[in-house]
Amino acid sequence: MTHNTAHGQTGPKTEEGMMRSSLNALKHGLTARSPSSLHAIEAEAGVEHEDLLDRARSTYWPVDQIEDQLCKRIALCLRRLAQTETMERRLLERNPVRSAPGLSYEAVLRAERTVSLEMHRCIRTLTRKRWAENKKLRKTKCRPRSKGHLSERDFVFTKHEF
Repeated sequence: MTHNTAHGQTGPKTEEGMMRSSLNALKHGLTARSPSSLHAIEAEAGVEHEDLLDRARSTYWPVDQIEDQLCKRIALCLRRLAQTETMERRLLERNPVRSAPGLSYEAVLRAERTVSLEMHRCIRTLTRKRWAENKKLRKTKCRPRSKGHLSERDFVFTKHEF
């Protein structure tokens, strides 16, 4: 014998209703996995991943797959930081008179710190990789831009080196 616990309640029928109900448990979005939840968070944050990726690539000009992957990670971190700002604002608007932050708010702050550290690690890794490669080139293929005291900024590359 089966027992019907729904008592006629079967949930939303329309596509819009199903999408809205999928966001019911979305408190801060840190653990969101469904595409509709991620899209809703991204839309609310007002950032497009492709736009951030284009900006990261135009800033760092990746020259190989490793550098391009680091640019992708930086863009992902920037998107997540924008999302945590949106989540933080949403949580503060929901409970403006609360004397102490709730667990959700603390989770957002922890996530923000973690993402920020990850982004800085990617930038540092990219910088160190380029410095190491430039150090090798300085010994063999680079010519100084000027005479006298030289630093890493004083080297230029000829077209055939890339």
